Amino acid sequence: MNILDDSTYVKTLQEATALWGLKFQREMVIEECAELILSLRHLERGRIDLGAVLVEAADVLITVSQLVNDNGAAEFMTDAIDEKMERLARRVASNDSELK
Repeated sequence: MNILDDSTYVKTLQEATALWGLKFQREMVIEECAELILSLRHLERGRIDLGAVLVEAADVLITVSQLVNDNGAAEFMTDAIDEKMERLARRVASNDSELK
């Protein structure tokens, strides 16, 4: 699901930025990414389940979506995702199992 396609979500993202500002939102992206990284480490150690990781991933998606929306970068992000997905499809099609 792309939360930028839902007008209710977009309105909430815009209101959050109006309330707390872009600098705070950038700081939240950093914090949420760190929490996701830590949760993935905990998952590998068996300390948490996948659900806990997905909750952190949702936080990352929300905060990144907020930055994309509030910086008018949705088109740029869409283009970047398209490019990355095309690259992934080529790698899968060629059975390229080595990460580069």
